[in-house]
Amino acid sequence: MQRVLSGLVAALLLLATAVVVAPVAQAASADRISGADRYATSAAIAARFDPTPTVWVASGADFPDALSAAPAAVAQGGPLLLTAPGSLSAAVKTQLSRLRPATIVVAGGTGAVSVSVAKELSAFTTSKSASSVVRMAGADRYATSRAIADYAFGTTPTAYVTSGEGWADALSAGAGPTRAQFLSFILTYPDGATIITGKRSKCAP
Repeated sequence: MQRVLSGLVAALLLLATAVVVAPVAQAASADRISGADRYATSAAIAARFDPTPTVWVASGADFPDALSAAPAAVAQGGPLLLTAPGSLSAAVKTQLSRLRPATIVVAGGTGAVSVSVAKELSAFTTSKSASSVVRMAGADRYATSRAIADYAFGTTPTAYVTSGEGWADALSAGAGPTRAQFLSFILTYPDGATIITGKRSKCAP
């Protein structure tokens, strides 16, 4: 009995010692990235990227194209910068000059990012040629989303599909496709049928 009690006491002492010397968990910290407006905020995020071969640009006036483009930008190792439909902000220009991309991919049609902005973007590429700016666009936000997925991901084992009617679900789902997983991200009509059927041949579940 004494041996059993001694063993229990020793075990309790060891446990107490372990509790005493166990490292104290560090409080979580938050790092805010922000700017004077949405365009400056996108530039502040881009400032954390090293110079990269590909940069994506989307309209900051509405959400659909940017939501589809963000996972594509991550997959290609570059940032997503926001622009007003008709002009580039000074903060965005500064980051484009620093990043020195070979290719700039514009998400959305000319109503979202104008022809004049696309032309101006070419001056920030290494070749400074119009061909270095590629536009991914379709007849609507859904077709644009599919064009982006085809361009950035091709055939993938999994595709994230979410409604393009609102931004909340798409914003949450957009964090799913990562550079490591190479998962495409597609906006769909509420019934889902048209886009899913059209994209199914590109997926290999």
